Amino acid sequence: MKSTTLVLLILTAIGPLSLAARQRQKTFYTKDYGVIGDGVTDDGPAIRQAIGAAIKAGPGARLVFEPKVYRLDARRGGGSHVELKDVNGLTIEGNGSTLLLHPRNGILDVRRCKNVVFKGFVINFVPLPFTQGTIRSVNADQGYFDLELHDNYPLPPSDALVKERRGEGRATASKCPIFSVDIFHPSLLCVVLF
Repeated sequence: MKSTTLVLLILTAIGPLSLAARQRQKTFYTKDYGVIGDGVTDDGPAIRQAIGAAIKAGPGARLVFEPKVYRLDARRGGGSHVELKDVNGLTIEGNGSTLLLHPRNGILDVRRCKNVVFKGFVINFVPLPFTQGTIRSVNADQGYFDLELHDNYPLPPSDALVKERRGEGRATASKCPIFSVDIFHPSLLCVVLF
């Protein structure tokens, strides 16, 4: 009876230890995959590699970021930097990290996943994919409006407003931050609708 009790006590003590060991084995750190976090280096490929390793570990895997600034440059073909499909039980912890994204790409595309957690990130775009201002006048007959930019918001690149309409769009800047915008330009439709 004493040996049975001793074996039971040993198994009871080892059980939680082995669970903790298994959880440690499923915790991944971005720094171990070459992620720099200096806000200058394109960390996108290394982050995707770290996420891939965590996915391969299976349900319960955690990927942990250090609280730094991570730059993710533009990816060819657009889309998101991280695409998760059919993933189960993955936690990605930012710990207050900042992700600097190119406006061409989003950060996360999640499809057919269960129990996926993406938390603790600040997401910014460089350059900003939008501007903000007050519409000062609208000329519906000629198809433009004048927008006065708010402080600290950039003038959108004029080629983005003009190229798609083959030079028909208007984007002119003067000394004061007021410019004319083609109402019918698809990328600015949200400005008109809101």
